Formats: sequence, structure tokens, C-alpha cells
Amino acid sequence: MIELIDIVLLLFVAKVLGELFSRMSISSIVAEVLTGICLGPFILNIVAPTEAFNVLAELGLLMMMLYVGLTSKYTDLSRSKFSSSVIGSLGVIASFGLGFAFCYAFGFGLLESVFLGILLSNTSIEVVSGMIINEDTQDMGPVLVASALADDFIAIYLIGVLSAIANTGALDMATFGLITIKIVVFLFAVLYISDKILVKDIFKLVSMRFFRSDYQMLSVMFILTFSLALLANALGLHEIIGAYLAGLVIGRVREFKDPMLNVQVTLNENIEHLGVTLKSIFMPFFFISIGLSFNPVSGISVLFIVIISVAAFGGKMLGCGLGAYLSGFNKGKAILIGVGMCGRGSLELALVNYGYNSGVIGEDVFTTIIIVSLMTIILTPLLFKWGLSRLARYGAFQTLEPSA
Repeated sequence: MIELIDIVLLLFVAKVLGELFSRMSISSIVAEVLTGICLGPFILNIVAPTEAFNVLAELGLLMMMLYVGLTSKYTDLSRSKFSSSVIGSLGVIASFGLGFAFCYAFGFGLLESVFLGILLSNTSIEVVSGMIINEDTQDMGPVLVASALADDFIAIYLIGVLSAIANTGALDMATFGLITIKIVVFLFAVLYISDKILVKDIFKLVSMRFFRSDYQMLSVMFILTFSLALLANALGLHEIIGAYLAGLVIGRVREFKDPMLNVQVTLNENIEHLGVTLKSIFMPFFFISIGLSFNPVSGISVLFIVIISVAAFGGKMLGCGLGAYLSGFNKGKAILIGVGMCGRGSLELALVNYGYNSGVIGEDVFTTIIIVSLMTIILTPLLFKWGLSRLARYGAFQTLEPSA
């Protein structure tokens, strides 16, 4: 059972800390994780993690991936498809390479090293979006968003690989090939069917005002989310892949031409209502649960934390920076784009929690990744803001024409 007083206390502290952190341009994710750490067994031991709370946290994770899918737009990706693909891909390759190499050299096995390399390869769309909202990024804003979205598509594939590693406990070429086929078929089948059948049907139903209330539209969103999550699980993939694709499918309805704007208005209102509910209630429980599980083991290596931090920041700065430079950005902006892509967030914390619960990684790695993720969430916007001031001072904004 979950005590009601525990829920009230956790949400209250998370919201108070979130408000304080927002004034310092720090993501609310940090506040929610710290709430779990402070009130959980690690510090005050007021709230203990229970099985019921874990179920609630898993539901929050599915809802979070639904919302991420709903807010992802193909149009943003297509505007800078060349540069975003290059930046996102090279960032993933460099981050994975550094993470894998450092972990393997540090003495970890092949399986853990691959898992850690994948964990470090993604960029948080939340951190990128927050920077764009709070700063005048000039022409770098759309490229950062599109690159982070391209990163998310790559992450969908990597999540499938991670779930296969966790389920089989091994990584051989036969398993890797089979999982690759499953992910590609599942991804393209869902997107193809949604494009040819599902999206158009939803468009027609909404335009005919079949959904007479927001409750009916939201019910369809949840049913589709849980259905695709179950389908992903049946294929041996993680449920969050299905939840993400459900949001992506529903969000694509907004891409259809609608002269009267009825569909777009209806769907945007529902997404806005859903976002408020998810971000204020369901999603915080997942991040709070991460904090409640935080229990650093004795003898945790500070050197290992430093190594992972170098891989987390260095991989994105080198890979994404090189990708931006090859795409037509000058050196100053290329470096700054690399810095802007360093933030990690919800997806990384979700994956590290999954790996820990599945037994792929131990408490020392779990603790290290949480610490490093929180560092990137806090430091990335600060470093990006400092870099913007330097570029503005030297007039670098006038020397760039990015590739189409």
C-alpha cells in the first residue's frame, strides 16, 4: 500500500523545490529526484519505496513516453534533416564509443560496457527545449531541437537493444540481428499503418466530432498507448517503445491539412490538458522513485564518476560539434551546439532504472549514472548560456549559414 500522507508529502516537496529550481533555470527533474533522495532511505528515511509505489512509477514512465511522443514533430526534424541527422548520429556514435571504451578500460565486462555506452548516447529533449525557451539561440534553436529529435529516433532503436540485453543477459550477433529486425519491423509497421489507416481515421472521427468530450479523446490516447506497449512487450521489447510510438502516431494527426483547423485545435487542447495532468502528477512519481532507490554503496569510485562525466560531456561535444561543423556551422557555434546536446534527463534515468531492476548493472553504476545525469541537467544550460554570451560578444552570430 501507498500511504496518502507519503504521496502528499512527496508531491509538495517536489513542487516547492521545482519552483525554486525553475527560478535558477534548472530542470524540475532535478527537484523531483532530489525529493526522493532526501525523503527516502538515503537521508531522512521518511518514505520507503514499496511495490505499489513502483507500479505507480512505471505508469508514470509510460505516460511520460506518451507525452514525449505527442510533443515530437516530424516537421521540426525535416526542416534541418541533413544537419540534424549528421549532428545526432555523430553525437550518438562518439558518446557510445567513449562510454564503452572508458567503462571497458575501467574493468567492466562487455555487457555492462555496452549498456553504459548506450546510456550515454542520448540527449534530453527536455533540457534542449528549456534552453531554447530561456535563451536567444538565434539560428541554432531549430537545429538543436531537430538534432535532439533525431537522437530520440536513434534512442528508440537503442532501447530495444537494451531491453534485449536485459532479457537475455547476453549480446551476440544472432541476438543483435534478431532484435534489430524486430525493432525495424515494429517501428516501420506502426508508422506505416498509422500513416495509411489510423491517423486518417482519427482525423475523420475528430473532424466529424465523434469525440464529444475531452474524456473520450483522452481515453483513446490511453487505450492506444497501452495496446502498443503490450505489443512491444510481446515482441520482447520494452513497453516504453510502444508508449512513445503511440504518442508519435497521435501527434501526426496535426500534420494533416485542415482548412477549418478543427482537428488541430481539438487535438492541441487535449494534448495541453494531458500534459498538465502528466507533468503535475504522474511523471513526478517516476523521478521521485529514482531518488527513493538512490542508495550509494560504500566505496563508490570518485574516479569512475569523473570518467563517466568526461564521456558524457566529451562524447556530445566532440560528436555533435563535429557534426555541426561538417553541416556548415563555424567553429564557435559548432562547439556550442555540442555543449547544448550534453544534457541528459528522463530517458537516461528511465533506462538506468530499467537496467538496475533487470540486474544488468549494479548499485555502483546506478548511483554513478544518476549523479552524472543530474550534473548534465544542471551544468548544460549554464555552460550554454555562458557560451552564448561569449559568441554574442565577439559577433559570431553573423558568420553562419547552416546547410539545408
